[in-house]
Amino acid sequence: MEKKQVTHNPGQFKQQNKPHKTGRHRSKGEIHNTNKGKVGIKVLTKKNKYDGLTRDQRKNRLNQLRKNKREEILNKKRSIGSLNGCPHVVTIIPLSTDVNCMDVIEQINKSEPESVNRISDTGIYTLESPRFKSKYNFIIPNPLNTNGILDALKITDTCIFIMSAKNGIDSFGDSLFEMIYSYHFPTSLFVAQGIKNLPQKLQTPTKDNLQKIINNKGLDTKILTLDSDSDGLNILHKISEHKLVESQFNSIRSYVVAEKYEYEPYKINPEMGTLKLYGYLRGQNLSANSLIHLPSLGTYQMSEIYALKKLMGDQENWELVQQADPSKQENLEIEAHYDDMNTEQTWPTEQELADAQIKRVKKKVPKGTSEYQAAWILDSEEEEETDEEDEEEEDDEESDGEDKENDDYETDEEENIDDEESEEEMETLTIGEENNKYDEKIDLDEEQKTLEKIREARSHVQFPDEVDTPLDQPARVRFQKYRGLKSFRTSPWDKHENLPLEYARIFQFEDIKRTFKKVSKERLDGAEAGQLVRIHIKNVPVSIQFLPGHPIVAYGLLKHENKMSLINFKLKRVNFNLYNLPIKSKERLIYHVGCRRFEAEAVFSQHSNGDKHKFERFMPEEGTFAASLFAPITFPPASVLVFKKLESGEMVLVATGALLSIDPNRIILKRIVLSGHPCKVSNKKAVVRYMFFNPDDVNWFKPVELRTKYGRRGHIKEPLGTHGHMKCQFSDVMKSQDTVLMNLYKRVYPKWTYADRSNDFNNNQIM
Repeated sequence: MEKKQVTHNPGQFKQQNKPHKTGRHRSKGEIHNTNKGKVGIKVLTKKNKYDGLTRDQRKNRLNQLRKNKREEILNKKRSIGSLNGCPHVVTIIPLSTDVNCMDVIEQINKSEPESVNRISDTGIYTLESPRFKSKYNFIIPNPLNTNGILDALKITDTCIFIMSAKNGIDSFGDSLFEMIYSYHFPTSLFVAQGIKNLPQKLQTPTKDNLQKIINNKGLDTKILTLDSDSDGLNILHKISEHKLVESQFNSIRSYVVAEKYEYEPYKINPEMGTLKLYGYLRGQNLSANSLIHLPSLGTYQMSEIYALKKLMGDQENWELVQQADPSKQENLEIEAHYDDMNTEQTWPTEQELADAQIKRVKKKVPKGTSEYQAAWILDSEEEEETDEEDEEEEDDEESDGEDKENDDYETDEEENIDDEESEEEMETLTIGEENNKYDEKIDLDEEQKTLEKIREARSHVQFPDEVDTPLDQPARVRFQKYRGLKSFRTSPWDKHENLPLEYARIFQFEDIKRTFKKVSKERLDGAEAGQLVRIHIKNVPVSIQFLPGHPIVAYGLLKHENKMSLINFKLKRVNFNLYNLPIKSKERLIYHVGCRRFEAEAVFSQHSNGDKHKFERFMPEEGTFAASLFAPITFPPASVLVFKKLESGEMVLVATGALLSIDPNRIILKRIVLSGHPCKVSNKKAVVRYMFFNPDDVNWFKPVELRTKYGRRGHIKEPLGTHGHMKCQFSDVMKSQDTVLMNLYKRVYPKWTYADRSNDFNNNQIM
């Protein structure tokens, strides 16, 4: 009989090991068991671009790509400045008031006697050099015209800065250079004028000092002189051969620098006409169906585009390249259509209609009188009809302004009493006429506004966002638009909640980056870059004007670039030594964005990560910040300059930056801080007063979290008494000198204050 093998049976105390936890993802074994040999669709459809190629074939392929790219870059470089292509645009900027820009052009003409010179109708000096086989367009903008300088820099290939041998760079030139350096700094040459007029011993030290000034600007450019013919040839050689800094804004758009223009009024409507611009097309191709923007005029539509076709000899013929198609041409509408009645509405109930017909009468009755008893009291003369709706304050500053007015009224009464009492003690004094003349130049209202702004900015720095609880009305009414947040970073906020009516007038995109990628890659049918074209712009008013020294530039706008949306800029304040007054949010400023310039009132906010951004009451003096406003769409990248217009007409550069995003869903939250003081402290509990003044307000704000200046967190437990005292519980032991704070937030929106400044030629001098 075989013996049965004895086996061990585990008991109830057998060790049970914990299974392995893979977290949120599945383990490799589970994935393998699920797939069971199946191959993903991406693996099957993925193609290897090197399949079937040997090593030598791959090397040959890379060499061909490298060669094609090199030839493309060389052809692009040769196309600029050649005798048969686009001329090399050179802008001459003076950095001192005692230099002469015309002497530079005259000296260059003397150094190249075989050159062909001419002056176009728009004030551009053209020079054709057979020696260098190049063509140059010299532009000398008015140094006092800020718009003219910026318009010239947008299309400049090379910028020549003229420095004085005596003064180098004065204060005017320094502010001008900082503005140019912040906006767009093209390939530059620095020329010292007047070195030969100095004694022989001072020429070399003066040149070295000017070189140190350039190096202190962070540039490694060598300073040049222009005292002989060889110096002029050297400058032309450097302009032709040096590497150009390409503007990313111009590289994705088409633009024309007009050398000649004509205007033909319509026979039917003489007040309107067709503007014809002659010039070389640069950048990308230009379609007659797209819109065209002139920084000195505005945005218009095109009717036709002609290109110059050279025949045998000196004969020239303009050939029609493209005519605008009305079915495909973009319109000039900048706002979206919306229906005022197409909003969310609810039909009133029968009870609400009945209540609305009841005439509400306000009566003075004894305390404790019920509504039934009040109906039996006879009407008096003092009865007034009232509405059930309470008026809401639109801005927090109104209550502060009323308090200030009351304080001013009280002080004025006290001054009047003092004047009456001391009227007998007054003496008559004779004041000189010089003081009266000095006072005539001072605007007292402006002085008072500036003083109030300075005091408000100083108070904001010492006590940021702190607001006093009003005594004349409940806090739940005064701050009814505000709400508390558990965490500013992680708490949710609906971006489509209670949007103003202006948001129905703008255009929004589901994915602005994908839209820009699609628009920038579209190849337009029409005139090709590098051709000499004649553009016909229709419906241009007869009142147009062009200033001498102000270049006429026409930009072909990309698709959607004439639509209004909410634009966000990333800015940083500059030139604090020229304008040191605080700049308030929603203050009217002038913005230069890409090829546009306009006036608007932006809302300042912090430039931070996350979906919510804190509102800034004043433009920060240090660090970067964001500015949001309603303006036409401009696809990035684009430089931004912000100017403040003074009463004298001068413009001061106050901020520089770049286009941040086109995002109407950017949430900007305004914070206010209510403060209270602990009057009784017991370990982690305290009785807080002066934050509210009635128990109803305490119960209303009970869910909002509290914090202290010493880092404690807490919450309201219950109100005490009838004067707004409240019992609070905190996370740590409280100190009697601590201050209890409550943060409240509401969303703010920019106002529709856009005003185009394209045709503004006056009062634009830089300070």
